[in-house]
Amino acid sequence: MTLASKKLTRIESELLADLLMGAAYADNNLENSEQAIVLKIMQEMTSQRMLPASLMSHISAFNPKAFNLDKTLKAFGVKGGEEAKLLLGLLIRVTEADDVYDMDEGSYLMKVATAINAPKELTENLTMELLDEGDLEEIEIEL
Repeated sequence: MTLASKKLTRIESELLADLLMGAAYADNNLENSEQAIVLKIMQEMTSQRMLPASLMSHISAFNPKAFNLDKTLKAFGVKGGEEAKLLLGLLIRVTEADDVYDMDEGSYLMKVATAINAPKELTENLTMELLDEGDLEEIEIEL
């Protein structure tokens, strides 16, 4: 895996796109802003202003029902360190793109963070955000 150096192979680019699209669909709803940020991130990570047609087709064909997070993470091969922080940061950008943060997105991020051995301070921050969101839902219900 060469995520930090931005020298992704075609297969790594497709796997990254799948992880990003998985984050976009984590709440079972793909917003235009989420799709736009996925494309922007892929342009940044591949250093290509125009993404190859094969990658665009791959992104367009993404099927959230067929997506296997565990299998994709295993194939992508990130295991801790700076690459874990970078990947989690990219996924957070996607989940924040629509200005709505829900428990499904938080759960997706936590699954990824755990699987890639993300640094503890990152998972603690995600846990705090999930708890804060849960507290807000409880307050709304009590009203």
